[in-house]
Amino acid sequence: MIKRVGFPVCLALALVFGCENDDSPNEEPKLEQLKANTLEPDPNFVTCDSAAMAISPGTTCCISGPVVAKPGDIVRYHYQMNHSDERATWEILEGDISIIAGQGTQTVTVRFGPNFTTGIVHADGDGLHKSIIPVRNRCEDRVNVRNN
Repeated sequence: MIKRVGFPVCLALALVFGCENDDSPNEEPKLEQLKANTLEPDPNFVTCDSAAMAISPGTTCCISGPVVAKPGDIVRYHYQMNHSDERATWEILEGDISIIAGQGTQTVTVRFGPNFTTGIVHADGDGLHKSIIPVRNRCEDRVNVRNN
């Protein structure tokens, strides 16, 4: 049986692992909206409310992060899986995007280059599925990013 992470948990993860925004002088209204469960999701940010399904039964994964960026932006993407000890190998499948930190971890930092128009950030990961015989199950996901 596949367990899906609830929207509040995903929203909280998105807020924790999302890109930093120094333009916002006060985050208090957002925190109050989060507590009241009235915070509207950012349409430019993809969260783990939908997940990629792996070939292995009961295995899901997803990437959280921005789906809109502009040249020069530096942002983070986060990979999560429903098995323990998750790890990911990140790859840029398309576009003027560079990985600048986090390769081999669940959270990667990327920079969008001066010629960025569209691109694909991809994670191929695995996690330890605890059963009678523990096995590492593999799962991959991608985010299609576009320019403002």
